[in-house]
Amino acid sequence: MIIMYSELSDLNSLIAIIDSCQVDMVLKLQSNWHEEDYDEERNLKAKMIKPFLDANREFIVSQSNKSEFLSVLAKYFDSSDYFHYEIKYKENLIGLGYDHCAINFLHPDYFTLSEEHHQILKDCYITFTTEIEGK
Repeated sequence: MIIMYSELSDLNSLIAIIDSCQVDMVLKLQSNWHEEDYDEERNLKAKMIKPFLDANREFIVSQSNKSEFLSVLAKYFDSSDYFHYEIKYKENLIGLGYDHCAINFLHPDYFTLSEEHHQILKDCYITFTTEIEGK
């Protein structure tokens, strides 16, 4: 798959991790967004991400919409839009990342890193583990 990447390396790390996920997911980003930041009439980012958000403001990313979602992230987001992430498959936590993807815990049954992903994530700490515990 050809992925659109950002000019920002921290954001590219998140894009690579999402791209490497092999299942549909619920992605929760911890960010500094306030209520008004989700106003689609005032914020173009909010308008672009709205199709992917659920009622809890978590991203619903399927294998069929993943490419479009990643393109939206690459084009409209920057590193200040998130700090940490959680990825769930069904009710199971399968991915957890801190400090703009500097530290990542990924379940090996759900993530497959290509050579391209490894190049992007070369400065990130990645641990593959079946025991991921959230906050």
